[in-house]
Formats: sequence, C-alpha cells, structure tokens
Amino acid sequence: VLIDLLSTGDSLSNEIIQSLKSISKKDYGENWLDWLHWARGLAIETFPQYEVFKKDLLIKMDPAFAAFSLEEKAKNFTLQDLFWSGESKDAAPSINSPLMVEKRKATFLRDEDIIYGIVVGKKARAYPEKILNWHLIINDTIGPKSFSLIACPYSKTANAYETEQDGKVFTFGFSGLVYHNSFVMYDHQKGSLWNAATGQALTGKAWVSGQALTPLNVTKMPWKAWKNRHPETLVLDINTGYTKDYEIVSPFFEREETFETDSYFEYGKSNLAKENYAGNPLIYGIYLNGKAKAYPIKDLKEKGIVNDELGGVHFVLLYAGEADAVYAFLRNTHVFAQVGGFDLKDQTDNIWEIQESELKATHSEETLKRIPVQPALLTAWLAWFPESEFNYES
Repeated sequence: VLIDLLSTGDSLSNEIIQSLKSISKKDYGENWLDWLHWARGLAIETFPQYEVFKKDLLIKMDPAFAAFSLEEKAKNFTLQDLFWSGESKDAAPSINSPLMVEKRKATFLRDEDIIYGIVVGKKARAYPEKILNWHLIINDTIGPKSFSLIACPYSKTANAYETEQDGKVFTFGFSGLVYHNSFVMYDHQKGSLWNAATGQALTGKAWVSGQALTPLNVTKMPWKAWKNRHPETLVLDINTGYTKDYEIVSPFFEREETFETDSYFEYGKSNLAKENYAGNPLIYGIYLNGKAKAYPIKDLKEKGIVNDELGGVHFVLLYAGEADAVYAFLRNTHVFAQVGGFDLKDQTDNIWEIQESELKATHSEETLKRIPVQPALLTAWLAWFPESEFNYES
C-alpha cells in the first residue's frame, strides 16, 4: 500500500519514505520502482480488500479508470504490479478507422522515414512510425484479418496481434496503466485489460485463462526499402482526423523513464546478462513453445545471421542490412548463410528468397514460415520472461 501511494506522487511522500525505511532498513528514496523490487523479494501477501483499495486509488488518478474490469484476473497476473503511468485513459487516442492512400500520394514520407509493414496475402500496408508513436495503437483490417498494431514507449516494443476471438473482432485502446514495463491496453468491447507487449489478457470475465492474442508478423524498415519491395503498398494517411504535428517527436517517446530497473537482472539465468550487457540494451526476442531467448541487436547486426533452436524448434534469425530489418523463419534441418540483399543460401548452396511471410526456395517449391520476432529493452524482456535464454557473442 505504501509503495502504491508513493507511485502516485502522494502528498505524504516524505512520511511514506520514512515508514518504508523504518520497515526495511533500506533507503531507496523517492524511487518507488526500487521499493517495488525490494517488496517483490519478500513475497508480501495482499490484504483482503486490496483490490478495492487499488481500484479506488487508480480512479483517484483518473475517474475514467472506473470503466476497467479488475475481476476474473489471469492466474499469473499480480495486481501489485499494476500502476498508473502518469497518463490518462486514451491520452494516446487509438486510430480505429485508418485511412489508407496509394504510395504516390504519400508525399509526407521521406525515404529514410521508418514504417511498420504488414502483409496479408498479396496486400501490403505501411504504417509510418511518426504517426504510430503518437497513437500507440492502430486497429485495422486487411482482407479477412483484423489486427492491432502497437508501439510501446516504455519497453520500446512494436508488434501486432490478430484481434478476432471466437468470431468477434476486438479493438484496443490506451488505458493509461502500466504493467511489467509495458503499457496496458484495454478492449473497447468489454473493458478487459491486456499486456500490450505480450498480447496476454490480464483481467476480464472473458479471459480468465490468461488467453493471449495471436502475434502477426511486422516488418520495421525505411520507407524507401519497403516501397521498393512492395510497389503496390498502401500507406496510412497523415490525415488521421487528429490535430497532431507528426513531424515532431511524440511526447510518449521523448521521455527517458522506463518502469523497470536493472533489478530484473537478478532473476534466473539473467544474472549472466548483467555482466555482458550493461545499460539496458535493445534486443530482439523470440518466444516458442514456452521458451524465450533474447538477441542483443548490436550483436545481431555484427553477425548478420544466427541459426538456432528454441523449445525444440529450429529457426534462423537474420539482419537484412540493406533494409535495416530483422526477420526470423523456421529452418527445419537447413543451415543458412547470407549472400547479400534479400537472399540466403543453405548448406548445399541453394538460394532462398526472403519474403514478408516466408522464406522461399528458388530451386524447389519448398517454403519456410516466418515467425514473429519482437524488439524490446532487455529489462522489459526479463520482466515478461525471467528465465529467458540469451545469445552471446564472445
């Protein structure tokens, strides 16, 4: 309770800090995150009315939080780790009916501007980073597939999820809450809360199993590279219906604060990470069959390609330098090497073409499915997957 109050900037902060110091014999000052990590180590149980207290506290921060359901929590969800981000509900308004334009009309994009590309079937769409970073969530549909594209300023993730569940399409918005270094999104249909970085349901009667949304492949690359690879691509129009200056940095991405510290290096196999990677670097993470592994982007760019296995699944992770993009594909028994551009060769020197949804052999009809790979800050990844493995370069 004391840490909850401290996280809101309560007027009694000095008294709260003194109480915490007296109880713990520690001194973390005003850093409520460090106090939180200390409390986690004690496995403190909450009191019977804690849920009522927590919701009342959050509503005090923003009355709109009353719309969120805290009932029927997922088994692995800890209410003690849910906090106010300092932003109000829908402070970053989601785009729910995106207007797309043809490539030739996208004069607001420079060649070097970063876009997030999604391909469904033969239809390609590009979503400019400078627009997404102001809204954080774009709810869209391509053909039969509905999805949400999400950028999280706290964990530095960018991902997409299919959003049709049991025949119903869900759309998502920014809740103003944060959980394990990721902002929490809510669905407009039921008010359930979801981890934006992992796609896992946190609360809500429809999601008591902790159900997770199905990830969708997203390609991050400069606009020039994307439009050359996909000449028929459509682009999210800069006329979104909101009065935003998309040429300046979004205030959500100006802040340097994250909602975790390097205390997460203390968990499980992550002890090795702190020795090798100081400064909370960006990584690309893969999650397969209940197993997670992190690949620091600096190492991946230097090496270019990694043939690996995780959870019994063999895959290849690669950095396409010409497009400044990262891909991962299943590889079965193949071992790949780069040959330049968007081509790979296998152990028998056969050439394979990198496509958005698959790796395609040029010598046969064989294809290898693309699998999602997620950028994130290392501490955020460890918050979600404390037992994550790591790919190290000596």
